Amino acid sequence: MKPFPLFKNLMLCIASAALASIVFYFISQSYLISQAEKNIQNLLLSHKGIHHYVQNIMLPALYDYKKRGKIPEKFYAPELFSSSFIVRNQHKYYNQELADSGFPDLYYKLAANNPRNPINKADELEKSLILRFNENRELKKYREIIEIDGKEYLYFAIPFLQNDKRCMVCHGKREDAPLELQEKYPGQGGFNEKIGEIRAITSIRAPLQQEYHLLYIIVPSLAVGSFALGLLLFFNMQLRGKVRESTESLKEEIREKQEVYFKLHESEKYLKSIQDSMQVGLLLIDAKTYEIADVNKAALNLIGTSRENILGKKCFSFICPMLQGCCPINDEKKTIDKSEKILVDSTGREIPILKTATRILFNEKDYILETFIDITEQKETEVSRVKLENRLNQAQKMEAIGTLAGGIAHDFNNILTPILGYTEIVQSTLPERSESRENLSEVLKAAYRAKELVKQILTFSRQTEHELKPLKISLVIKEALKLLRSTIPTTIEIKENIDAQTGNVLADPTQIHQVLMNLCTNAYQAMRETGGILAVELKNIEIGKGDEKVAGLHLAVGPYVKLCVSDSGPGMERAVADKIFEPYFTTKKKGEGTGLGLSLVHGIVKSHGGHITVYSEPGKGTSFHVYLPRAIIEADAPETRNNSPLPTGNERILLVDDEEQIAGLEHQILSSLGYQVTSMTSSKQALATFTANPGNFDLVITDMTMPDMNGAELCQNLLAIRPDLPIILCTGFSELINKEKAESIGVREYIMKPVLRKDLAIVIRKILDHS
Repeated sequence: MKPFPLFKNLMLCIASAALASIVFYFISQSYLISQAEKNIQNLLLSHKGIHHYVQNIMLPALYDYKKRGKIPEKFYAPELFSSSFIVRNQHKYYNQELADSGFPDLYYKLAANNPRNPINKADELEKSLILRFNENRELKKYREIIEIDGKEYLYFAIPFLQNDKRCMVCHGKREDAPLELQEKYPGQGGFNEKIGEIRAITSIRAPLQQEYHLLYIIVPSLAVGSFALGLLLFFNMQLRGKVRESTESLKEEIREKQEVYFKLHESEKYLKSIQDSMQVGLLLIDAKTYEIADVNKAALNLIGTSRENILGKKCFSFICPMLQGCCPINDEKKTIDKSEKILVDSTGREIPILKTATRILFNEKDYILETFIDITEQKETEVSRVKLENRLNQAQKMEAIGTLAGGIAHDFNNILTPILGYTEIVQSTLPERSESRENLSEVLKAAYRAKELVKQILTFSRQTEHELKPLKISLVIKEALKLLRSTIPTTIEIKENIDAQTGNVLADPTQIHQVLMNLCTNAYQAMRETGGILAVELKNIEIGKGDEKVAGLHLAVGPYVKLCVSDSGPGMERAVADKIFEPYFTTKKKGEGTGLGLSLVHGIVKSHGGHITVYSEPGKGTSFHVYLPRAIIEADAPETRNNSPLPTGNERILLVDDEEQIAGLEHQILSSLGYQVTSMTSSKQALATFTANPGNFDLVITDMTMPDMNGAELCQNLLAIRPDLPIILCTGFSELINKEKAESIGVREYIMKPVLRKDLAIVIRKILDHS
């Protein structure tokens, strides 16, 4: 191909530059005018926005003030009531700012055929546009370039707001307008408008000399640039011919070399495909420098990074990081090394692997070839098996505790029944505020605490459920701290920060009391030798979505009550803190604790839908944080002490309990309340007595656990004889019966022992009065 003559190139370049200049001119003109139009539209819409503000916000507010008497009914001022006046003055200040900044001003007018102010009178073009906008409601704007005094302007107009019912207050009939408005404008201008009519247009003229000035700068610059570019292009065409001639001679030489390289590439590709298809990781390592020379796809996936980030790095950056260059293949002269090692991925996570390393000679250079597989799953399976065995052992321990707890509960409740009963009887015979009566009150308190302890034992062994109700938790915490202060030595200072406005929680007061006592006892034991500060804090908190302070606790978004118990004791290591809530785990000496306290606390908090965490460092003390969901419903008002006389009666009661001591106590209690009591210690004898004359008894009270025939069987036999018979079933604890089962066989009331005198009196009276 022969180069073009220089003259032809030059002429073609000039013609191209001229053509480009014409195209650039029209494109630039169109663009600059469209930009001017957008600026005008923005100005018009901003003015229209001001009109909207006056019409829709300002005027309704002013008229409301008139109705409320804050503004005289006849008051009218265009500065407040005329959107046209407000926008016209706003535009005047806008033009002043343009002039101060060296920009030409803009002609702006709210043009109307029937204006109130002559300054708004429409010219001929504006009159025709008002008519045009009213005839064609689909038309939203009008634009054209006009010439005034030899200068071109971009003229733009849009319709003003349509009249609606609200506009007729000032633009309807003249006699309906505010008097002050009529006085201010005596003519008919602005009145007698029609609803739905477009009464005015927003008209604006913007000079285009600045845009044209910019156009005259841009177009020549682009034309010169186009000419230079075209010149370079055509000179390039001159050189292309010479380049092609040189290129052709090289193609044949390259083609021959490509055939050799292609065969070599195919061999490498085949080898690489074999490496990447392997399911085991592969590293080729320089035997002297320990730098990684090659890596396969499986190794890249396991390490989690790119090939570029691995090649050239030391092998111990990823595999066997603790060895740092100590290699059995080199140091121990092994030909092969197979062992479990650690691989560190790109995130720093340690992955257990089974690695095989061997020495190879490649391109007359010593390398170590290492292959490895991830054995995380096998390791986790082994750990899971050990954990499962531990859980099974734990479950067996808990089952044994549950069985033991049931027996303890039954016997202990039977022991507590006479203690509580006889103490109440003796106390009732003593004068108010006497020393003996007060002493017996302390005995009752201890017995009540023992009664609650039995409930806690059954709860821990999951043989009973606590009733959750709205609870003012701050009251329980304060009461527990009073009790705690008397039992903890003065070398330990108790600091409390209890928010009295803390919300309610759905909880069992006994269990909440137990949570605080266990946590505080744990803190006391940590400081008993050195003394220190026991801090208890209670407050409301809100947990929001993505809250970093409680990240990882898996708590739902919403309101919570937070209880914090902290001590200034010696603290503990992280490994100890991680196990602190496990059953039987304890750091105490033998005989000082069972390791069940914090496990029980953890179980209680979880059963209340909450969460508990521990933070501790050696030398920095320990803090427990308990989160409990706040309840929406209000807590019941605290019970007031009722000293009114107990309800009595004279009905006939059959009392059955195989424990003579309990039967004798309950006989004495019921007799003191006026009832006619027949007590028996044999369920079979009781059934025979009742069968002989079923009408002789108004109520039966029976124990559950009895020889020969238990309480449930006795109830069924009695009800088979007399279905309407009221029965109260009492039990210290039994796996055979609960409240639901008792009610299903016809029992009216199910009472857990020990039974208090007041409770028994109230229940008996309630049953008999409703029978």
